Amino acid sequence: MKKNDLFCGILFTAAGILFLMLACRDTALQSLFCGLAGAGIGPGLMMIGKYAYWSRPEHRERYEEKLEEDRIEMRDERKEMLRGKTARYLYAFTLVVLGLSSVMFQIFEKVGMVEDSGIFIVYLGILFWAELLLSRWIFRRLEKKY
Repeated sequence: MKKNDLFCGILFTAAGILFLMLACRDTALQSLFCGLAGAGIGPGLMMIGKYAYWSRPEHRERYEEKLEEDRIEMRDERKEMLRGKTARYLYAFTLVVLGLSSVMFQIFEKVGMVEDSGIFIVYLGILFWAELLLSRWIFRRLEKKY
């Protein structure tokens, strides 16, 4: 593996630890810092672990095979076309959902149903996960079709 992967892992972990120290202080952004700490430490440790695993001499040959398979998968013209179609479908889905959402939340605000921003954060989180799941579903469906 590249040394750059190790350095990115160390950088992510260090940033996560910094955010963890900030989260230990009593501030209004404490919960945000906790989330950022987890988002830095978790992937950082995974990167360091992968580097340690794939850098061992007994795993180098398997790693080269894995890289070659990844290169072939990423350059496969059929899969590129399917990823492009999936992106176009998700773009249209997101435009419709966000357009309807803006109208819906304006109505809710005028009626007095929404007063704090917590519901927006939950809504955007649900939209994020829905797009991730929908993208996988659309891609698999297109893969079966073509």
